[in-house]
Amino acid sequence: LDFFDGSSRLATQVEIDAASISSARAAIKPVTRRQMLTALHRAGLLATIKGAVAASGDIELQIAFDESQEFQRDNPFLAAMSKALGKTDAEVDAIFALAASL
Repeated sequence: LDFFDGSSRLATQVEIDAASISSARAAIKPVTRRQMLTALHRAGLLATIKGAVAASGDIELQIAFDESQEFQRDNPFLAAMSKALGKTDAEVDAIFALAASL
């Protein structure tokens, strides 16, 4: 693949890999609230996530978690929460895969 960053150089393999991962993540379909909560429960993370959301003090994060009818992989709240909990992108992807299977 030829990717350019606006200059005359070709993209590095790391940049190509990052773009590929980003595209794959963007293709992950949203899951319903039931699917996500069940997946978090099965992964042993539901109580941890609920506690972290409550402890965050971030009202918009609490609204997003409590009121969302679907969860999207590329949501900024999800990215912030997963980072705060030390979860890798692969772990979050696995939760979405589990949720999608339910």
